[in-house]
Amino acid sequence: SSFIYGLECEQGEVDLGWGNCNDLFTSSTSNGCMPSGCFSIEETIELNFSYTPLGDFPYNIGQLSNLSIINIDDCGINGEIPESIGNLKNLIWLKVSGNDLELPDSLGVTSNITGEIPASIGNLINLESLDLSNNNINGPIPDSIGNLNNLSYLSLHGNEI
Repeated sequence: SSFIYGLECEQGEVDLGWGNCNDLFTSSTSNGCMPSGCFSIEETIELNFSYTPLGDFPYNIGQLSNLSIINIDDCGINGEIPESIGNLKNLIWLKVSGNDLELPDSLGVTSNITGEIPASIGNLINLESLDLSNNNINGPIPDSIGNLNNLSYLSLHGNEI
């Protein structure tokens, strides 16, 4: 699937292109999901999805200024990680991983992040954990990763780096 922009977001909200965010959550805690179906720019602190087909990686994710956790696992997310990821200064956890389709828990929904790791990833000075495993990322690891002084976990296996 691909971006489904078209939600009527209010001021201070952003449409990530994944459809109505109220439909994505199975618990009563919406973590920044607004009645409009858009994510609140200020209130969204976590994006935590597993086995939920999301579509493309949102180019505008960098607008979620208070985001501290991105945990997207086996969600069929596609496309490239945008440079705007570097705007997420509060991010401490970034996991966008696929799963080897040979593993029994994959359910056939695997991520397919392509392209290179953006140099702006080095702006995430609070990042402690970076897991981009089992995608189709290629190219060199950017030198800017050396700026991540708080990084204690790095997993890039299962790519073409």
